[in-house]
Amino acid sequence: LINLDATVLAVTHKLDPEILKRYDEIFVMKDGEIIERGTLDELLEKRGYFYYMYNYGIDEKEAVEEAV
Repeated sequence: LINLDATVLAVTHKLDPEILKRYDEIFVMKDGEIIERGTLDELLEKRGYFYYMYNYGIDEKEAVEEAV
């Protein structure tokens, strides 16, 4: 990204770590609502919805159902 004194809003479904590391803040949406927010590292540490989408491509509920 170009280094500007501006706010840039990017919408993506691609969870490329090299791109996500560049963002100051990531907003995670589900069903039209923001459910998590933070940096890439913060979101991964939370082990919430983003963590499961990032690591497994599925949400936490689906991961639990698959494990059972």
